[in-house]
Amino acid sequence: LLTLHFTGGYPGSQTEMKVGDTFQITGTTDVPCVAARVLDFGACEASVQGFPSANTFVITATIDTTGYTPAALAAKVQARNAAGAYGPVALTTLNGGTVDGFNTVICNDTVPTFIDSGYTNSDNPGATAFKGVEEGTQSTVVANYDTVAYSSATGDFTITDLNAYTVNKIITLTNPGNYNDSVNNFKITVNRAANDSTEVFEKNIEVADTAPTLTVTQPDSSLRSENTYTITVTSDQNLNGPPDLNIAVGGTWQGGAFTGSDKIWTRSLLVEHDDARGTTAWTQVAPAENNANMNASVTGDNVIGGFLEMQITFDHAPAWNLEPLSNLTSVVDVTNLVCRDNSGKALAYQAGIGDNPYTYTITDAGGTPNVNGNYLRWTDLDAVGANVTGTAYLKIEETL
Repeated sequence: LLTLHFTGGYPGSQTEMKVGDTFQITGTTDVPCVAARVLDFGACEASVQGFPSANTFVITATIDTTGYTPAALAAKVQARNAAGAYGPVALTTLNGGTVDGFNTVICNDTVPTFIDSGYTNSDNPGATAFKGVEEGTQSTVVANYDTVAYSSATGDFTITDLNAYTVNKIITLTNPGNYNDSVNNFKITVNRAANDSTEVFEKNIEVADTAPTLTVTQPDSSLRSENTYTITVTSDQNLNGPPDLNIAVGGTWQGGAFTGSDKIWTRSLLVEHDDARGTTAWTQVAPAENNANMNASVTGDNVIGGFLEMQITFDHAPAWNLEPLSNLTSVVDVTNLVCRDNSGKALAYQAGIGDNPYTYTITDAGGTPNVNGNYLRWTDLDAVGANVTGTAYLKIEETL
């Protein structure tokens, strides 16, 4: 190489180069060459570029990582002839030159940086979301920048002085009537002019400008006694605390409160035989709130009916053929009853009290048939009479 130097000037209005930028290098050789190799040195990363055979070439070099302090750096290049032989390594500072943009380029990887210190709601202190036209501040420390531009891509917020930086930027909700806890709606775009490095800071500032809805679900279509069930409250918005539900049909809450976070909350409900049966809509003790303190509505029914299998021993009290169904409040649907004797033989439900083999009915305490009663009457008199020891039993359950 007879001559070697940078050429073409800095990109645009830049006065520094950053990693990934490109700068042209030109050279002349004493014999024709067909390629040039840029070494991993100084300003540039390693690369090889080919070109038509000539004694003069122009190649494009890519700036390597060089650090965060401005430094005037050179490049090293070797030319290659058609036979594949590389010549001696030459520096762009060949012959001792130090001209910026010719022998060296200023490299600096410094880029703008951000520190997010969070947001506050000035009109509703303590709230972590915004509603209506509430005003607040987003605190962001920006460094190493020359120009700044603020924006809200979703239009959720107006932002004061879009092209003027301040740590605590005032934002005002535009009353969009929506909910947004995930889509970025606050953006800062900044540029450092020297090396034309642009960085973007984006985040979501929660908007809760509509009331939340709670949907309450139970694991089965009907909750049977005697058992404990998990009741789930699903909110369509983040809540600022656990919901609290009244007992709807019956049962007893377990634990001190619903547990969970944000949108999913659960609590155990114990359903016992003496609890009421039926269907009732859930209601709240006090309305749950979203993060902007808007009250939630609730939807969903609590359904309690049926009971898990119980064993009823006919011990001759109050009668040889009549026993209470533990402390059950009532049977709900006799068509869902399943009854078996101690040998596992299925018994058939009958509406009356006539003597029939392998039959039973549901009655009141006096033995009178009642489809919603809570006594089991064994209507197979041969089986009843054979139970002289008072140890025979039936197993019965009311399924869903």
